[in-house]
Amino acid sequence: MSRAGGNFGLPARQRRRTALEALSDCLRLEAKPFGIDVVVIEPGGIATEWGAIALRRILPARAFDAVISRAVGTPR
Repeated sequence: MSRAGGNFGLPARQRRRTALEALSDCLRLEAKPFGIDVVVIEPGGIATEWGAIALRRILPARAFDAVISRAVGTPR
């Protein structure tokens, strides 16, 4: 697996993907004269219900924002 973006101060997992993409590109160039193709698969986004589920869990917690703000003294 790889990613399409490059390496701009990214977390370790994304840096490893970028390194894998660069290594695969070099391997592709080296193997081409021998008729060997090297392919990197870069999956796109995956539709899930995670956002809706997380939002349902977060919204009830907002009812306590005013109480927490008064107790801590900072706006939330």
